[in-house]
Amino acid sequence: MATNVGGFRNRMRIGGMKIPAAGLLLSILFFAGGCGCGKNEPPAPEENLPTVVTNRNADQSYLQEMEEIRRKQNQQAQARAKVVMQMEQKVAAVKAKLPKGATDTAVRAELEKDPEWKALEKENENRIQKIQADLAEARMAVRARLAKEREALRAVSEGRAKAAEEEGRVK
Repeated sequence: MATNVGGFRNRMRIGGMKIPAAGLLLSILFFAGGCGCGKNEPPAPEENLPTVVTNRNADQSYLQEMEEIRRKQNQQAQARAKVVMQMEQKVAAVKAKLPKGATDTAVRAELEKDPEWKALEKENENRIQKIQADLAEARMAVRARLAKEREALRAVSEGRAKAAEEEGRVK
């Protein structure tokens, strides 16, 4: 049983053993210190670590690649718009030739007889396929850059690389 000297207990009972209060306090401190309760410091930066870009929007080469993809997509869309405009003109011309109130199936049947219409349809389909291929290419480029960015962030957090300065644009 613990004795009471001057109003304070100087011994504690743990599991049937008498342990001095100061000893208990010291053992708790040593245990807590050994468990990593101390402040963890990041590893010291090494000067010879590779520099990686951790923000793709600060990477000039990535931004140029995206601008080139955008330009290419705009060119494809403009080329298709010209074909679509020619197709609309053909439809209007056929509707003008047919009697008033002609159905869409009658217009379509008349257009199917025109070899120029078939060429325009084929050109339109080719343009659509090129646009879809460009979109797939753009998606792959963005996904690849996102994966590269994730790896760069992981490398920086693990201390294998250092992040490039992001105040200005990375060249």
